[in-house]
Amino acid sequence: MENPEQFAAWAFAAGVPDPRGKTLPGKFPNQPMINPNCFAAFSQMLWDLGFRHHEELQTKWVKPGTGPYSNFQTWDLVDAKPVMEQILVEEFPEIAKKLTQVTPENHRQAVKEQTEALQEAFARLQEAQEQAKNHSRHMEVFPTE
Repeated sequence: MENPEQFAAWAFAAGVPDPRGKTLPGKFPNQPMINPNCFAAFSQMLWDLGFRHHEELQTKWVKPGTGPYSNFQTWDLVDAKPVMEQILVEEFPEIAKKLTQVTPENHRQAVKEQTEALQEAFARLQEAQEQAKNHSRHMEVFPTE
């Protein structure tokens, strides 16, 4: 991944190992490392320090959390690369259902509709990210007056 704000952000969701877990495995899970709102900035900082992701050297993967609190919990580390199709089915069941209804006859229309939906969602995401950046630029921790 070549986006400095995203290349390492996914890894932060795993948290950091609790050293007590070495003696009592399973009793002390990983601890949250940083606030999810800081993932992009921290990823950028690591990029600026010269860190890069090398997928071919990766031996652990992050299994996404589920449920309404997934942004506020650490996600599991796993030894096997997740099957992306299964993750997509679990995370986006409505899209998976639509895909099962695609036939050779309606394929072009289905691709067009899904492309438009993804582009709209991506535009909303970019807008939200820009608003968050602008908001953080305008916040002052220590007012000058």
